[in-house]
Amino acid sequence: MPDLSTPPVTLRYFDCRGRAQALRYLLIDAGIEFDDDRVPFDERWATRRDDPAFSGPFGGLPVLRWGDLELAQTEAIALFLGRALGLAGDGGDQDAAWTVAFTAFGHQDLLQPALGVIWQPADGDDEAFASACAAARDRLRRRYGRLERWLASRGPYVLGESPCAGDYFVFEAIDVGRTLLGHNLLDEFPRVVTLLSELAARPRLALHLQTGDRPTRFSGSPTESQLLARLAAKVDREADAGA
Repeated sequence: MPDLSTPPVTLRYFDCRGRAQALRYLLIDAGIEFDDDRVPFDERWATRRDDPAFSGPFGGLPVLRWGDLELAQTEAIALFLGRALGLAGDGGDQDAAWTVAFTAFGHQDLLQPALGVIWQPADGDDEAFASACAAARDRLRRRYGRLERWLASRGPYVLGESPCAGDYFVFEAIDVGRTLLGHNLLDEFPRVVTLLSELAARPRLALHLQTGDRPTRFSGSPTESQLLARLAAKVDREADAGA
């Protein structure tokens, strides 16, 4: 077993939020000093992706190094950190399983539809782009509704009074969703808003969010900037139409 007391910690991922931002939140909020190794989107990755010492056992990122332990795959890293940092509910098997479930829910069911809008063809026609955005909003609203119902009997976090690893993934996914697709996505979900507010107010995480230390890119999409410009223009047109 690795020594979990005060190990050197490195989290390696691309210089974007993507699949690792929630892992950064976990470490920051727990007060863990770590090397946030942000790999640029250039030849560094192309030349080292086949080096297991750099890209881990599966040739992909993120990779966590915690002392002598090396671990890959986002949800496995989240499970490990949840256990190691006391962010898996009461520590029992049931809460650990729900922690994994909400990690997957945030990472797969909430984040991927939101990021999908900036992986659209940059030169696609406006009608297809608007249709893709509308489909993503509808999908996310349905899933936010399920989260709202879950929180009605728990809250403010998904397992009750204290955050688990899954909360950070839900937080990041919804923050990305409302940034890309509009803050009014959350108008019908007050309990979801409370979860986000409670987590964002935690002192270490609040400081991190205020300092602007997060990566400025959401993803590795080579056309992200063009798609973000199209999203901004779409929001402006809709605002003008509603005025």
